[in-house]
This record gives sequence, C-alpha cells and structure tokens, in this order.
Amino acid sequence: MLNRMDQIINNVRNKVVGLDVLEETENSVTLHVVVDLSSIPERLAMDNIQKTFKSMLEDFIEGIKSKDKEIFYSIIRRDDVMDKLYLYINKQINLALQGQIKLEDIGIKNYFEAINVYSTVKSIERIADHVVFMSNWLIENTEELEIPEQLNDLINNVFKEVINIVNNIGKEINKEELIKSYSKTHELINKEVELIKSLKGSKQFFEIYPILDGLRRAMAYSLDIIEAQVGLSIIREFDEKQKI
Repeated sequence: MLNRMDQIINNVRNKVVGLDVLEETENSVTLHVVVDLSSIPERLAMDNIQKTFKSMLEDFIEGIKSKDKEIFYSIIRRDDVMDKLYLYINKQINLALQGQIKLEDIGIKNYFEAINVYSTVKSIERIADHVVFMSNWLIENTEELEIPEQLNDLINNVFKEVINIVNNIGKEINKEELIKSYSKTHELINKEVELIKSLKGSKQFFEIYPILDGLRRAMAYSLDIIEAQVGLSIIREFDEKQKI
C-alpha cells in the first residue's frame, strides 16, 4: 500500500505535465518540471482541453439519462487531464509574461491575447470542476434521486449551449455566434431562476440543489468565456487593421 508521501507525489504527477522526482530523502522530495514549456503550443493544449471538456459535458447528459454511475466515474477521471492541461497553459503564459519564454513560441501574439486566453481556459477548467462535483454527488445519490423533467431539460439545454460556446472559440472565433450564445445563456439563467422559485422550500428543492448550483456556476463561467473570446476577437481585428 502506498504511503502518504507516495500518494501525494502520484497525485501531483497526474495533474502536471512533465513532472518528475529530482531528489528524494527520508524527509523531503524535490520535484522538477522536465518538459520544455514551449514544446507544446498553446493552441494544441487548448484543442485538447476543448475535446476533453466537451466529452465530459456530453457524458454528463448521458449519465443523467441512463443513471449509469460508470459514466460519472469516467468524467471524474478526466479531470486530471483537464487540470494538467490548464496548469501547463497557465505556466506557459506566466513564463511568457515574465519574459522567460517568447509569446510567439507558444502561439500567442501579444499580452492582451495572453490575458484573454488565460481567462478562457480558467473558466473552462472551473466549469469542469463543477461537473466533477456534480458527478461525485450523483454517484452517491443517483439511485434514490428523482430529477424533475424541467431540470432535466435545463441540464440538456445548458450543457449543449456551453458546448456550442466552446465550439466557437479558438483560432477562428465566431463572434456573432458567441453573442447569440450570450443572450441564450441569460435566457437559461432566467429559466433556472423560475425553476428555483417553483421548487423553493420543497423537499425536492434541497434534493436537487447541488445540480442547480452547479448549473448556475457553469452558466456564469460561460459568460466569462464569451466575454474573453469576444475581447480576443476585437483585439485581433484591431491588429489586422493596424497592418493595413
């Protein structure tokens, strides 16, 4: 059986790209990142985050429908990949802002772009965390839980809209679609408020509150993604005009 130190080291290794033990004594362990932080471009890391993230949301919808706990366990396992890629991009951007690596070496044009990329990936990672929290909660409660049809529809609509948002970000930002999603997300927020009002005070409200709270937070972070990406699109348009 692994001792506590081994468990901590393995857990950190699972969440950080290229991390290995550099030195180990009876009382201490020195860990070192051995990967070249400019070796994986931000775009590739972001593509992998988007794919993993979308698969987590799609499977959550399926897990709610089938009440299959294995699906929720699978979602939880993928959180290590999300954390690893998020920390990698975060480290890349921090080193670039400190001047230790060049922004262009990681596929980012300027400091304004770096800030918007960080805001986007952070919001995606936070939504994934809430999906994992809901998955853990459902593993423990799914057998006796009855999800109202209104909530089931809300889960489907919210996560499908979040997937749509993520599909319209990246190298080719679809600003018009993102602005539409901004309005749709606010409509979904209003629908959740109406659902909460209709259930508040009932036993059912307290039973499903963790899902309602997770959806509310997912929608809030989705708005942050839209704002960051629209800002990024405007920056790129401005830069193109400057070249003319």
